[in-house]
Amino acid sequence: MNDRKTYEYEPTDEPDIKAWLRAVTANTIHSIDGAIMVLGLKDFEYPFSTIHDCAATYAGKPMDKMLHDLKVGFIKAVSFNIWDEFRLANGLKLDAETAPPIVGNLDLSMVMESDYIFS
Repeated sequence: MNDRKTYEYEPTDEPDIKAWLRAVTANTIHSIDGAIMVLGLKDFEYPFSTIHDCAATYAGKPMDKMLHDLKVGFIKAVSFNIWDEFRLANGLKLDAETAPPIVGNLDLSMVMESDYIFS
């Protein structure tokens, strides 16, 4: 017995606004992940590999350097207010009505002391 519904794609000239709204947060997070990787590894001098938002290199000094550089990249990427830029790019006012909810209270000064890179 198959409990899943299947849907046929029906082309339309109308934009799927609900799909766009669902995609905004995920696309923003993926953009931040990419920015962290670029900012953190742009001058990395050791061989490394990446898959999506994960990176690997040799153990020892290369891994310590990668961990440090990715933390610096993280701080740079999340210090940029992407939500304000998104609102400005879409003609929205920078006011409380269009502001995203603030969740958490991450202290960026503690990131460099963390055993972990991403939360």
